[in-house]
Amino acid sequence: MKKKVALSLVLAIMVGALVVAIFISGCNPNPPPSGGNTAKKIIEPLKDLVDYGQEKYYLNIPKASYSDSKLASETQKIADKQDESREDFLENPSDEWSNENYYAFDVPHFEEVDYTLENGGKEWVDDKTTTVTKIFCYADAPKIIERMSLAGIEEARMIKLVEYITRTDDDFKDYEQGDDARYPLTIGQGSAIFDYENLDEITDIRDNFKDYKDPDGDTAFGKTEDEWEDLAKLKKRKIYGEIFKIFEEKADMFARFQMEYMTYQLQVVEETMIPAYLNEESNPPLGSPTYTESRIDSEKFKDYMRDEVFDYSMLSNFLAFAEITLPDVKGGIWRPTKKDIAMRVYGYTYQYQKAEYNVLDDAKYREYLSLGHKEYFADHADALKYRDYDRKFYKEAYRYTADFYKKYYSAQFEFQSRQEDIDRSIYKGVGFENGIGYALNDRTKYTDEMLDGLKIGLESTLKLSDINYEYTGVDTNVIRYNAATREWKKLDESTQKVAQQKIKKVNMQIEQLKTQKYMLEHKSKKDSDLVYALQYQIKSYSADYISEMQSNKKTQVIQRKKLERLFAVLEGFEYTEDIDKFKAQNPEVYHVNAVSEKIEDLGRTVAMYKNVTSNYSKSDVEEQMTAASNNDWTGVARNITDTLNVDYKKYNDNKDNWKHPQDHVDVYFEEKLIRKKYDCQTNATENPEECQRDPSLKYDDNPENHAYYVINEHGKKEIVHCQKVYDNEWALSRLLNTHEDVLRHMSGTVEINFRRIEDFSKYYDDSKGWWIPDSNNEPPTYLSSVIQKIAGHKVISQAYKEFEIVTLEPGQKIGEIIKNDKGYDRQPSLTQDPPRGIKENSELTADLKMTHSSQTNEYVFDAWCVDEELLYPVDPDDRFRFSIKLYPRYTVRNIKDPDTIGD
Repeated sequence: MKKKVALSLVLAIMVGALVVAIFISGCNPNPPPSGGNTAKKIIEPLKDLVDYGQEKYYLNIPKASYSDSKLASETQKIADKQDESREDFLENPSDEWSNENYYAFDVPHFEEVDYTLENGGKEWVDDKTTTVTKIFCYADAPKIIERMSLAGIEEARMIKLVEYITRTDDDFKDYEQGDDARYPLTIGQGSAIFDYENLDEITDIRDNFKDYKDPDGDTAFGKTEDEWEDLAKLKKRKIYGEIFKIFEEKADMFARFQMEYMTYQLQVVEETMIPAYLNEESNPPLGSPTYTESRIDSEKFKDYMRDEVFDYSMLSNFLAFAEITLPDVKGGIWRPTKKDIAMRVYGYTYQYQKAEYNVLDDAKYREYLSLGHKEYFADHADALKYRDYDRKFYKEAYRYTADFYKKYYSAQFEFQSRQEDIDRSIYKGVGFENGIGYALNDRTKYTDEMLDGLKIGLESTLKLSDINYEYTGVDTNVIRYNAATREWKKLDESTQKVAQQKIKKVNMQIEQLKTQKYMLEHKSKKDSDLVYALQYQIKSYSADYISEMQSNKKTQVIQRKKLERLFAVLEGFEYTEDIDKFKAQNPEVYHVNAVSEKIEDLGRTVAMYKNVTSNYSKSDVEEQMTAASNNDWTGVARNITDTLNVDYKKYNDNKDNWKHPQDHVDVYFEEKLIRKKYDCQTNATENPEECQRDPSLKYDDNPENHAYYVINEHGKKEIVHCQKVYDNEWALSRLLNTHEDVLRHMSGTVEINFRRIEDFSKYYDDSKGWWIPDSNNEPPTYLSSVIQKIAGHKVISQAYKEFEIVTLEPGQKIGEIIKNDKGYDRQPSLTQDPPRGIKENSELTADLKMTHSSQTNEYVFDAWCVDEELLYPVDPDDRFRFSIKLYPRYTVRNIKDPDTIGD
């Protein structure tokens, strides 16, 4: 059974300018204004940002000079800050730092904790120091000031920059992780070094929230997941604010400093840190640009960044930066020799983010974040306020011309494309000895797909976004939509299941659907705009999947490297990714805890790669690009109008329609909107009896009226239900049938495909590992995941069939759909298996577990897993960005000697 998901896909037809990072409101999509549906220009695009890579003047600014007194005082401030940062890495606090020596950075280690039987008194701590801090410790203070001079930063601005770098952080460091006072958000408090360490810590907690979460609650260190998300945004905003206060309108100056300091960081790593690490006195003088470039691209440099600094991402950034700037040595100083690309990228980024930063002040930005977490607004004034913030961002920070965005993203992707190429080779290790390669062993790249999509559909996408901007400008319609949403969303989960209340859901959906009607009938757009915008989204869909698969591969490399680093501390233990094999080596309990956690993380990552890959593989992107040109948009608009013309309240008032779940008004509404018909996938030689291909779908058709019986291969009478499929004579259904996966991705919804087992024979064959109990012992019980490890017991993809497909809405945790509409665990029923005596009907145990019995075994549903091996149960707190399959794990109890089957 497929749960109704059509409406969210229809709403995706209204393509938002996602590439422009438009903030989507909590009440999106908003209702249209009444009237004003004309072809007039809706909004004036912003002026193009300056391309500092084109102007030679900005590329070669004269070196700035500083007074001797200021040069000395500011250099000393940096030196003092370095000493403060270095203290953490000196074994003896009284030692004096020397760049000739090498100091280990936060070597992963076991930390003493309060003893319990479960933790053994120790827990594993990974490296937490940022690469920025590590390099800063080995830099020379005078050379940092010199880079400011080479960037043309005048003295007054240089002093401000040094002040931000060197502020004291001791007060903040005294607070525990999670304490608000640990994360200064006020401009003028905290150093640049501490801000970036803050951001790294906050981002780690946000991205891995469930690993930090209190097991007895929904917070980590006292903060909810939303609060950590907001804190990350606020900390990033604080960092931007510090930079903008220093450089003001001088985007070119910021870009030059970025280039100079990045080049200096390369020099510090190559000429100072690596020699100290290798205990070399010095390296020979650098020669030509080619020689400099080849040194950075050497295996020695890569291995150091991977194994010691342990920062693959920064390595990729370094190598891509070196490719576009071609650093050379001049008077012992590494300098970029090609500046145009970096100046363009850094200059555009600075200007773009500054415009976004200036839209709201700190107080309003905090309010904006808070309002953004609401599903609806109790006060219509808040709905209007959030709408106003949304529109303000669009008008003042995001609405540039399509031509400018093509230049902007071409510059961004030129750099990212180099990183993408580099990542394929530098991410290597166990399982990826030669690097991670392409996402699916072909040559399709994330950046290529995005650039193709932008060229095709950006202009049309912006045009549709302008229509969205127009209809959100009418207060009465925003209030009407919020009122309908509030009436439905304020109901608790149990009340929403009451038949009479379903009309409130439909009222909300009708308001949403009106926005689509407005857009489809707007005179400023052509059908070709819808085609091009959809084609952009198809390419974006492809790019997102490719990026996710590449990111997953990179994560596998990092996770294995972390496991290797852990084993390096465990003397006498052999590296393994099998926790049972590790336990067989007789480690301490805290060893087992640390290793099992990392093996668990790695296993889940590998399982998710298989899951995401299988979903993308069935999508033919090029075929969809062609099909996008053939959609009947006029017919789609007419279908929506027909749906809106129905009186749903009248239907809901008919109490006869409350008796059967399939007859509730919300189902009636969606069946009217998305037409389907019954399709009998029958053998042509069989007589379908009652079942027939019905060209017209009735909302109240009973599936039992569309079924027939066959005699299966075992001689048993078996019922075969017909399948509901999209009615391709209905334009909207045809659109969804062709582009369902893409439209789902656009709408932010995820398809969870629950699978069931057709053949259980592998779970009870005595010759494959079962033992026969004697009369005094209880029958043996195994998890099906354990049985599958026995040779020949593996249950492969072909043995699984679809049980049910359920839609996970944007931001929704999967735990919210693990239970079905009746409140029970969503568990697969079992088809009969006559040769083995499997019963046709499943039963619920007293604890509401699905149980199936055969002549041999009893199967009790245990959990949904993300992998076919059934090793990794899904976490109820998981959120997914991509559609996945889930597989059922059982507890299998051997209740009878298999050899006696049929007696």
